[in-house]
Amino acid sequence: MHELAITQGFLTLALEEAKKAQGRRVTRINLVLGEMSGLKEESVRFCFDLVSKDSIAAGAVLSFGYMPGRDTYVKSIEVERINQFTDKLTPEVKQAIPKVLKLILKEIKG
Repeated sequence: MHELAITQGFLTLALEEAKKAQGRRVTRINLVLGEMSGLKEESVRFCFDLVSKDSIAAGAVLSFGYMPGRDTYVKSIEVERINQFTDKLTPEVKQAIPKVLKLILKEIKG
Protein backbone atom coordinates (compact mmCIF):
# COMPACT_ATOMS: atom_id res chain seq x y z
CA MET A 1 0.00 0.00 0.00
CA HIS A 2 2.13 2.89 -1.27
CA GLU A 3 -0.53 5.41 -0.20
CA LEU A 4 0.47 4.87 3.42
CA ALA A 5 4.16 5.66 2.81
CA ILE A 6 3.35 8.70 0.67
CA THR A 7 0.82 9.98 3.20
CA GLN A 8 3.33 9.52 6.03
CA GLY A 9 5.81 11.52 3.96
CA PHE A 10 3.57 14.51 3.45
CA LEU A 11 2.45 14.37 7.09
CA THR A 12 6.09 14.52 8.18
CA LEU A 13 6.60 17.53 5.92
CA ALA A 14 3.49 19.23 7.33
CA LEU A 15 4.61 18.65 10.93
CA GLU A 16 8.09 20.00 10.18
CA GLU A 17 6.62 23.14 8.59
CA ALA A 18 4.22 23.60 11.51
CA LYS A 19 7.14 23.40 13.94
CA LYS A 20 9.08 26.02 11.96
CA ALA A 21 6.03 28.30 12.03
CA GLN A 22 5.50 27.73 15.77
CA GLY A 23 2.22 26.07 14.91
CA ARG A 24 -0.34 24.89 17.37
CA ARG A 25 -1.98 22.69 14.76
CA VAL A 26 -2.10 21.97 11.05
CA THR A 27 -5.49 23.07 9.74
CA ARG A 28 -5.25 22.28 6.02
CA ILE A 29 -3.00 20.42 3.62
CA ASN A 30 -3.43 21.11 -0.09
CA LEU A 31 -2.15 18.25 -2.22
CA VAL A 32 -1.67 17.84 -5.94
CA LEU A 33 -1.94 14.26 -7.18
CA GLY A 34 -0.65 13.10 -10.51
CA GLU A 35 -3.45 11.53 -12.51
CA MET A 36 -1.13 8.59 -13.29
CA SER A 37 0.21 8.22 -9.73
CA GLY A 38 -2.27 5.54 -8.78
CA LEU A 39 -3.27 7.51 -5.66
CA LYS A 40 -6.94 7.82 -4.86
CA GLU A 41 -8.41 10.54 -2.67
CA GLU A 42 -10.31 8.06 -0.48
CA SER A 43 -7.17 6.01 0.19
CA VAL A 44 -5.09 9.06 1.02
CA ARG A 45 -7.77 10.34 3.40
CA PHE A 46 -7.99 6.94 5.09
CA CYS A 47 -4.21 6.71 5.47
CA PHE A 48 -4.03 10.31 6.69
CA ASP A 49 -6.53 9.60 9.45
CA LEU A 50 -4.37 6.66 10.55
CA VAL A 51 -0.98 8.37 10.50
CA SER A 52 -2.08 11.78 11.80
CA LYS A 53 -3.92 10.39 14.82
CA ASP A 54 -2.47 11.88 18.04
CA SER A 55 -0.56 14.59 16.13
CA ILE A 56 -1.18 18.31 15.68
CA ALA A 57 -2.37 17.48 12.16
CA ALA A 58 -5.24 15.25 13.32
CA GLY A 59 -8.46 16.57 11.84
CA ALA A 60 -6.73 18.76 9.24
CA VAL A 61 -8.68 19.32 6.05
CA LEU A 62 -7.15 17.64 3.01
CA SER A 63 -7.89 19.24 -0.33
CA PHE A 64 -6.89 17.74 -3.64
CA GLY A 65 -5.92 19.06 -7.02
CA TYR A 66 -4.87 16.99 -10.00
CA MET A 67 -2.31 17.28 -12.76
CA PRO A 68 -1.14 15.08 -15.61
CA GLY A 69 1.64 12.61 -14.88
CA ARG A 70 2.81 10.60 -11.90
CA ASP A 71 4.16 13.33 -9.62
CA THR A 72 2.44 14.06 -6.35
CA TYR A 73 3.33 16.98 -4.10
CA VAL A 74 2.18 19.15 -1.23
CA LYS A 75 1.08 22.47 -2.68
CA SER A 76 0.61 24.28 0.63
CA ILE A 77 0.10 23.75 4.34
CA GLU A 78 -1.99 25.97 6.60
CA VAL A 79 -1.02 26.19 10.25
CA GLU A 80 -2.69 27.79 13.24
CA ARG A 81 0.12 29.53 15.06
CA ILE A 82 0.53 29.45 18.81
CA ASN A 83 0.54 33.25 19.10
CA GLN A 84 -1.63 33.93 16.08
CA PHE A 85 -3.89 36.28 18.06
CA THR A 86 -1.24 38.10 20.05
CA ASP A 87 1.03 38.60 17.02
CA LYS A 88 -1.45 41.19 15.78
CA LEU A 89 -1.48 43.20 18.99
CA THR A 90 0.63 46.26 19.66
CA PRO A 91 3.19 46.07 22.50
CA GLU A 92 1.04 48.42 24.59
CA VAL A 93 -1.99 46.16 24.30
CA LYS A 94 0.09 43.07 25.11
CA GLN A 95 1.32 44.74 28.30
CA ALA A 96 -2.21 45.71 29.29
CA ILE A 97 -3.69 42.21 28.94
CA PRO A 98 -2.63 40.90 32.40
CA LYS A 99 -3.96 44.06 34.08
CA VAL A 100 -7.28 43.82 32.25
CA LEU A 101 -7.62 40.14 33.13
CA LYS A 102 -7.00 40.93 36.82
CA LEU A 103 -9.70 43.59 36.70
CA ILE A 104 -12.15 41.21 35.06
CA LEU A 105 -11.46 38.49 37.62
CA LYS A 106 -11.79 41.00 40.45
CA GLU A 107 -15.15 42.11 39.03
CA ILE A 108 -16.36 38.53 38.68
CA LYS A 109 -15.35 37.62 42.23
CA GLY A 110 -17.11 40.70 43.51
